[in-house]
Amino acid sequence: MIDRVPPAALDSERAFLGSCLIEPEAYISGTDVNLLPDDFTRAEHRHVWDAILKLADKKVCIDIVTVHEWLDTNGWGESVPPTYLSDLARASVMSMNAAHYARIIKDKAVRRSLLKAAGRISELGYSEDIDVESLMDMAEVALRAARDTAPGPSRDPSPASILLRMEGDKFQGIPTRLPALNAVTTGMVRGHLWVCGGFSSTGKSAFAVNLAEDAVNSGGAVMVASTEMSQEQYLLRLMSLTSGVPQRLIRHGGMTLEQGATYETAKKSWRTAKLRVYDDLYNITRIRRAARKMKETIGLDVLFVDFVQNLNDSGDEVKDARLAAIELQSLAKELQCCVVGLSQLSNSMAFQQATEGINANYYQFKGSGALKDAADIGIMLDRDRNNHPDVMWVHVVKNRHDKLVRIGCRFELETGKLTQLDDATAASVDPNAGRPSKKGRQDDGTYTSVSSDATKGRRDAEDKGWSAR
Repeated sequence: MIDRVPPAALDSERAFLGSCLIEPEAYISGTDVNLLPDDFTRAEHRHVWDAILKLADKKVCIDIVTVHEWLDTNGWGESVPPTYLSDLARASVMSMNAAHYARIIKDKAVRRSLLKAAGRISELGYSEDIDVESLMDMAEVALRAARDTAPGPSRDPSPASILLRMEGDKFQGIPTRLPALNAVTTGMVRGHLWVCGGFSSTGKSAFAVNLAEDAVNSGGAVMVASTEMSQEQYLLRLMSLTSGVPQRLIRHGGMTLEQGATYETAKKSWRTAKLRVYDDLYNITRIRRAARKMKETIGLDVLFVDFVQNLNDSGDEVKDARLAAIELQSLAKELQCCVVGLSQLSNSMAFQQATEGINANYYQFKGSGALKDAADIGIMLDRDRNNHPDVMWVHVVKNRHDKLVRIGCRFELETGKLTQLDDATAASVDPNAGRPSKKGRQDDGTYTSVSSDATKGRRDAEDKGWSAR
């Protein structure tokens, strides 16, 4: 067997660090490729780069004196004396080559990470006491750790390029069946995270099923990761929604001839739909793996996670909710799809609703404030199940890109179909009628809060059509 030395570039490490010591701005070349202390092979080099990063964060000038002072203060002064720093400075031929040295160092570090991951995966392959599914999850974690060390793909940061992308993506959202929602969100935009919350039995899954049908009907590819309902239950809802046949008739029989015909038509269309429904993905790692595979095979435009609080990575509900928020946001950008996460609400929301109603300018998801912070679009769903169970309120309570809006919808209980109500009808069934709004609520006084210009813009977009690719 040939002994192989792990990839390293000591000369490039010395030259890069030396460049930083003689030209302070050279360190930016390292941050551009996400150069980390552990990317250096020698301990002395790791300490020096760590010192440079810390000084840069504090806006302190970077040179031999300040770097050594930091090292000495943090207990590394003897192992990295001033003479060593002087040698590093002399090792740099030209500071203008710092970016080249930084890329070489990062390249070697990524290769070492891949070798480490390969070794870990090889060990797992021999672990007969671990089931195959768990092995795949652990292998994915090891490979992702290696992938995360590589600098991510960057896009041109110039204003000209950004403006060009903005023009091309102006109507990129997949439209929903609710015109008022489209007007303030431009639909389900790739790269965005939607978080939809509601109390138990409000209709969170029904809302998601409506959006899923909208996406498929627009030619999009949809993935559902359900942690509550089975695959059969999800498809049952979609079949009922598409055919108009009540769910109970599909389950127990008793359809008329006309209903049977529409059901068969719906069944035929869903057989070939670009839809994948999973009911056994209970952590982000497995959801990511399935989503990436779908993206590579048939594409992926919208990913539904129903619901976030059931994801279990560490066993700590708060920690897992925080992790889910970060990872779902990352997944939306990585795969350039819209991620729609369904969430439970915190217990404090029950009191908030009782005192201020569903028009309250406040929302909080169960487990972690990170869900609220990460969301591009935050939606609260509510129903007055005693007086108007067939009306659902879709309240956009967070919107990074436009105004907030509260939309009244007709909710067909037998099929789960949502249809937007006109303002007059919504006003007649509004449970908040006569209740003063919380001071500062962003609303223009109407039920949809949609200007005619915004509605026209959405209609123009739909007239032009939408491409799933």
